Amino acid sequence: MTTEAKKKGLATASAVEAAQVIDGRQTDYRIEGARGLVLTVYPSGSASYFCRYSIQQAGRQLFRRVRLGDRLDRQGHGISLADARKKATDIIKQVNDGHDPAAAVVALKKGTTLRELWEMRRKLQTERSPRTMDYYADALQRDVFPLMGDRPVESITTDEFAVLLTRVELRSKHSAHACRCALGSTYRWAFKRRQVKSNPLAGLGFTVNPAEHIRERVASPSEMERLWRGLGNDETATEAMRIVLKLVILTGQRETEVVGAKVSEVVLDVGNPLWRISRGRMKNKKREQVVPLSEEAAALFAGALEIGGERTAKTGYVFPASLERVKLGKEPRTPHMHRQSVGRAMARICEAASIKGLHVHDMRKGLTTWLREDRREREDVIEAILHHSQRGARAHYDFATLEKPVRAALQDWANYVTRLGSGHSASVTKLARVTA
Repeated sequence: MTTEAKKKGLATASAVEAAQVIDGRQTDYRIEGARGLVLTVYPSGSASYFCRYSIQQAGRQLFRRVRLGDRLDRQGHGISLADARKKATDIIKQVNDGHDPAAAVVALKKGTTLRELWEMRRKLQTERSPRTMDYYADALQRDVFPLMGDRPVESITTDEFAVLLTRVELRSKHSAHACRCALGSTYRWAFKRRQVKSNPLAGLGFTVNPAEHIRERVASPSEMERLWRGLGNDETATEAMRIVLKLVILTGQRETEVVGAKVSEVVLDVGNPLWRISRGRMKNKKREQVVPLSEEAAALFAGALEIGGERTAKTGYVFPASLERVKLGKEPRTPHMHRQSVGRAMARICEAASIKGLHVHDMRKGLTTWLREDRREREDVIEAILHHSQRGARAHYDFATLEKPVRAALQDWANYVTRLGSGHSASVTKLARVTA
């Protein structure tokens, strides 16, 4: 996009889709056909529609803007240009009638509780990763809302939060960190919108520095052998749960992405099966994750779809939530299996296999370490598997999925794991590096 095109504005959906940042900086484009409508393109490549307007208040001219939604992407997420124009037109009509739509959006009724503020944030702050918001919600539901959820947000003091976080810290430092992050970010969000007068969490500690707590736990070949065998016959976990854990191991994806897999994401009826995870479900949500499936992983997904049957067809999830909570009169925490259930199942299977201190997330370390040490894999291939954020020029210009080398790497890893599970010696499982 040129500066001249930016001045003229964007008139068509194809022009909106092609709009990019200029000089690597956040760029605003005027949209023709609706007064005040602009498209803001961010350096990450994502873009959002906003409606801008001004009002007169106490003799001053105040400038406002209302976020309308994200630009429509190739996966169908976001709003169309036509919808953005309609929303902007409606907002300008309200302004012409003497209203201030932005003020209506941020209005906070007196006595709003902490729980209500959180629900408002979750509804309006759509740019945050769903995975992060679920993490925050779990922490608040467990340790904060039972004591403070129904308190007005402005009535809770810094000292009260400090006492609460200290109690949580005595049980778990990481839980205290999760509560601190959830509360602090919620108050910061509300303060920026002028919904609260101050952030009572500002200056409080209870923060775990990840750099000081790097887990170096990697399963040994013998542990991987026992774990894989345990996943084949453990009676404490359902067959669907065992498939989830196997997919975590074979694909290198987080348990959250696996349990939340949608039927629409998995493409099995092709020669090279794929799992396309929408960016909104990823921790790094700037782009979708493309996971080429090994033969073993594709077979596991096929088995899960068969097990899910009607419930999978009805919910759209490969691993729908268990009916046990429904039978007890409780709503499932999520429409699909919950990630915490995966951790508990992993702990039980490891205990039965006499494996100590191994967590679900450690499987990503095992895959990465094996690819680097045994296969001498390229760094960009491993980054593609882990879906970590790219830096520098690659973040803006490199959208390669590296499907061929990633597929080869994941197939070799699947061969290695299944050979271990069948009792073959680890010494003969080192594989030659496959170049793209």
